[in-house]
Amino acid sequence: MLSSASIQNNHVKGSRGVALLMVLSLITLLTVSIFEFSMNANTNLRLAANTRDRLQAKFMAQSALNIETFFLRHLNQLGPMKNFLPIPVTEIACSFLDSELLNQFFRYKTDDNISADVSSDSKKEDAENKNEDEGKNQTTEGMSLGIFQNVSFRCITVENEQNKINVNRLASGQRDNIQLALMGLFTGEQYDFLFEGGNSSDLHEARIQLISALTDWVDSDEEINTVAKITGQKGSGGDESSRFSGYDTNGKSKNALMDSVEEIRRVPLVNDAWFQEFMHRLTIYSSGKININEVDDSTFAGLVSSLVEIGGPSDYQKLKDVLEQKHILGEATEGLSLLKLNEATLKTLITNAGLKIDEQMWNFMVKSNQAVIGFEEEVGAFRIITLGTVGNVTNTLNVVWRGYGENVSGDFLYWKES
Repeated sequence: MLSSASIQNNHVKGSRGVALLMVLSLITLLTVSIFEFSMNANTNLRLAANTRDRLQAKFMAQSALNIETFFLRHLNQLGPMKNFLPIPVTEIACSFLDSELLNQFFRYKTDDNISADVSSDSKKEDAENKNEDEGKNQTTEGMSLGIFQNVSFRCITVENEQNKINVNRLASGQRDNIQLALMGLFTGEQYDFLFEGGNSSDLHEARIQLISALTDWVDSDEEINTVAKITGQKGSGGDESSRFSGYDTNGKSKNALMDSVEEIRRVPLVNDAWFQEFMHRLTIYSSGKININEVDDSTFAGLVSSLVEIGGPSDYQKLKDVLEQKHILGEATEGLSLLKLNEATLKTLITNAGLKIDEQMWNFMVKSNQAVIGFEEEVGAFRIITLGTVGNVTNTLNVVWRGYGENVSGDFLYWKES
């Protein structure tokens, strides 16, 4: 039989084991809690820093945007005079709007350039003057380039929406003109693959159907547009529901103006490849005429093709010749506005390339009250894309800004952040 002393010793040993286990458990619990608190604190710190950087990047992008709109506002105040500027000032202003370039103009001293000696009241005045003179005589060696540290902004692009084809005007009195301009834009053989696999095996007919679908999307009636100026077919082409059924449009067209260029993608027969190819040549924001001097090569060829008689594949090569002659003219005049294309020089380029001008179409597209082709830049809307960067965080602003002559503030018609 165990003595009472032995039983007491065993009880004490058992109590010590339980106490040790409790202490270890408590230490483990405290360690896990402290680790969790530390992780939460670090996570919150990172989130706060990331939020701060995103906000700073947004402000940097807005800074570039503010500078660009400031420039455009004052450019609009020039009115017709800006047509005589010998350089593409809008594009040049965007290319110079870069904080890295600004770094070359602003310099500041680093801590290494600042004397660590602190003047005390007991120092003599001549010693202080000597230090000041030494500071003035410092060279730029050892000085850090740039006033922007770990942050930057720049203007990515500025596009004049006035130099694009406005699809919303398919619902206006310029419908036939815009349809002809679109047909010219789509006509090139290099775009044939974009119209394959549609409702028609005839690629010419496929182009007409897509123009008709764009028109039906924005016009107010419920009938299929026949694109009469091209097809010669008068009257209605049937109920629009037959066209839009089977698409993600609830079987109906919008029958209202588009709210953004991206909405074009919702129109039946428009696929991703087509949209990526033409989205930068189409707009919903422009007004007035398209300045043929400022459009890109594809739009220029398309507008010219709407003015001439296209009889076969050889005529497409002649269109390229017109474009080449335009480039030669531009290089020869070094972009001088006084020597840019006008009605006479454009006609000369077309006839010299061996193309025949359709005088009826010329009058309709260039001279009529509903004309869409012009030769001078008009005050319009600009798509501006700016980028702000803070560390590894970026913010991109994609906006459309329109100025109204004497209205120096202008309006933002579209705003997207990413």
